[in-house]
Amino acid sequence: MQQKYRLYRRRNGKFYWQENDSQKQGTLGTSDRREAERLLSAKNEAHRQPTLNLSLARAYLAAHDPQMVSRTWQVVMDEMATHGIPTTQVRCARAFRSKAYDPIRTKPLVQTTGADLLALHHANGNCVRHYLRRLHNLAVDLGWIAWPILAKRAWPKIRSESMRAITAEEHAAVIASEGNNERRSYYELLYETGASQTDGANLTAEDIDWENGVLVYRRQKLGPFSEP
Repeated sequence: MQQKYRLYRRRNGKFYWQENDSQKQGTLGTSDRREAERLLSAKNEAHRQPTLNLSLARAYLAAHDPQMVSRTWQVVMDEMATHGIPTTQVRCARAFRSKAYDPIRTKPLVQTTGADLLALHHANGNCVRHYLRRLHNLAVDLGWIAWPILAKRAWPKIRSESMRAITAEEHAAVIASEGNNERRSYYELLYETGASQTDGANLTAEDIDWENGVLVYRRQKLGPFSEP
């Protein structure tokens, strides 16, 4: 295994260390070669042991599941997009196309730390936070990571902003400012029925009981066997 640090001596007689990858340098605080070599050996050993432990862990994991050391979060995303009813699958697939997941998308699960997940959590809104935790839990449930990267209590709470309905005055202002007749009628439909945008757009004449003056439709987000 290549050493992380090498030793060199400056004209002032002091010994220094240099990191081979970054070329970063620092003093060892001694002019005695044997002392400098001992200090440098300690620095290299401090780096080597965690690296060696990680290499051994990956070897054991590969023996248990050959794909475990290379499986990325994109694989977990693809798997989650196959769960649930068709509309849920479409919604998951669409959500995971967001660039918000790019920091971990191609990152192997076994190389992901709690800091990686927390950074993604804090940098995004509640939608990403919700799906991120579901991804993590699915990976644990499938045995794709040996233990949780973040314990249940370590996940920050998702705090939702309070929601309210639009007031009659606000609705009137929207209608008054909308110059497109078709869009204005669509806004009126949503306001009067309380339908979601998708449900409102999917309404047809067959959803209306003309004789009794009743509108009946099935909400798209509910299952096929739910009450209208």
